[in-house]
Amino acid sequence: METPCRSSASSIGTSGDASANAVKTRGGLPSDLVPIHVRGWDGFKRKVNIIEQNRSIFRGQTNNKWRLRTSFHRTGRADLDRYENHDFPDLLKISSALTSYYFDPSNPLHRAALLNLAQHHGYPTPMLDWTWSPYVAAFFAFRHVRRNETSRRKVRIFKLDCAAWNELPRADKLFPFLPNLTVLNRLAFGNARAIPQQSISIVSNVDDIETHIQSVELARDRKYLEVFDLPVSDREHVIKELALMGITAGALFPGLDGACEGLRNGTSDRQPCRCDDFPEATFRDFP
Repeated sequence: METPCRSSASSIGTSGDASANAVKTRGGLPSDLVPIHVRGWDGFKRKVNIIEQNRSIFRGQTNNKWRLRTSFHRTGRADLDRYENHDFPDLLKISSALTSYYFDPSNPLHRAALLNLAQHHGYPTPMLDWTWSPYVAAFFAFRHVRRNETSRRKVRIFKLDCAAWNELPRADKLFPFLPNLTVLNRLAFGNARAIPQQSISIVSNVDDIETHIQSVELARDRKYLEVFDLPVSDREHVIKELALMGITAGALFPGLDGACEGLRNGTSDRQPCRCDDFPEATFRDFP
């Protein structure tokens, strides 16, 4: 029977695990996760196409050596109490002047929505963007790979069993004291990218998310996190096939930024029509 993944039933609309013991961070070290064996892009598609719908979430990263780590923790910071009580009020003040949305600081869902919006504009947050679509995740994995790159390095696509993770004890606030990884269905105020990206967020007070998940897996004797590695040499084939699915920069980033990125990478939804496409035509043939 299908087990849909939902993030609800707590006071802030979150779910996750807060029961693991704290571990010394290894967040800055290369990932030691062992990938699922697949034979390139076609092998990856065969694997993900049989995954139960609405059960797992995915995240793509350009380098398979990078651990799961939030932009807040990548800055080297760890004091979320200071972040919440000092940084967040400054962010709220700025956003009130620059957006047309009212973010109620006493409402945890509004706080999470503001953090998510700020993250999409480059502000460091303790959130990680995920998606319900393995193909959207693949786009982000290959997005910044250079054209015709011939190195032997690989990109990585993460798969988290969201339905199983949400069976674990839930956090009762956005930044709990114990190590925590929370799946969050946040509101999408002003975030036009959320729908086409099929996005969902994870918020965490843990620097080394992979080790935290591994400790929970060991304690529960259950697998939650899996990874797929694909060679960067697959980039051209993957990006072209994703474009046929409608997964392009222009589609995922509505607006001028996405359109320009699509044109730069040759994956725009509409290619310009040139007069030399019609050699028999002249300018007078057009109104």
